[in-house]
Amino acid sequence: FPSHDTAGRFGGNGKPDPFRHGPMANVQPNNQPGNRLSMSGGPFGEQANSEIISYLEKNRNGAKYLLATFGAQAAASFITTTGEPVLPIGGFDGQDPTPTLDEFKAMIKNGELRYVQVGGGMGGPGNNEASSEISSWVTTNCTLDVNAPVSGSLYLCTPVK
Repeated sequence: FPSHDTAGRFGGNGKPDPFRHGPMANVQPNNQPGNRLSMSGGPFGEQANSEIISYLEKNRNGAKYLLATFGAQAAASFITTTGEPVLPIGGFDGQDPTPTLDEFKAMIKNGELRYVQVGGGMGGPGNNEASSEISSWVTTNCTLDVNAPVSGSLYLCTPVK
């Protein structure tokens, strides 16, 4: 930031205020009427779609996770709407190397996870090796669920024999 134009750009700690400038500029820090806090976006809309949630719950088959997304931002509306565990691949913004591909495959093999949202939503597959490997593995080894009430982004993963 230029030193001559810093009015309103910094929070009380002298660091840039992400709620005034940058990627969080349109997100309000509370969820009061008239404020926008949803960060899911993508094919599921601003809030978790009740139709897709019903579909996932019906077809979950006892899996620990309702679904996996790339980044916690994409998972947020599912977690807050259902209270169910959702696996945020790559952490908050899809950049953390967790889980690894081997850990992810183990979750599929053990029946802990069946559905993966690929694409759409904030925090997409990320720019780290683990997230990219998982995204590629899912699109190669899992099946695009054509019966899901959302098109083109929900994959069904079953244990590889």
